[in-house]
Amino acid sequence: MNLLDKLVDSETDASRRKALKYARYLYGDLVTDDNRELLDEYTDALLDVVRFPQANNTTVRRSRSDVLQAFYDYLIQTGKTEKTAYDYTKRVERICKEFDIDVNDLYHRRSGYSIDDLIDIYWNGEKAKENKEKHNAPLSALKRFGEFMDGITI
Repeated sequence: MNLLDKLVDSETDASRRKALKYARYLYGDLVTDDNRELLDEYTDALLDVVRFPQANNTTVRRSRSDVLQAFYDYLIQTGKTEKTAYDYTKRVERICKEFDIDVNDLYHRRSGYSIDDLIDIYWNGEKAKENKEKHNAPLSALKRFGEFMDGITI
């Protein structure tokens, strides 16, 4: 049994236990990736969940940008579960990091890529295979972020 499994088994609070189980699920997804930086980033996020439990479910992560927090809030308001909102937010954050885009610049349309460029890359381009392997989750996250960009002013 690894350290993460022990942490999940020792947690007594049901909501934190659920969050840790989901974190373990995401961690397992990342372990298969070749990108060590993403794994390290996710480990930091996992430690945030353990050390700083969510207060009234209003904050995803202490260091999250205003745009990502607003995107998370938007997803919750439009009926997505906390799990899906967290997953979509992390996927957008990872995609931006992979393409060396600041999420604030993407939102304010100041980056070298538009949201439509990224959607096209995951739909028909170089990331289409990866998108299918991940059951279209990256593409879904990008599409929701595009809707968010069109409807919310920060």
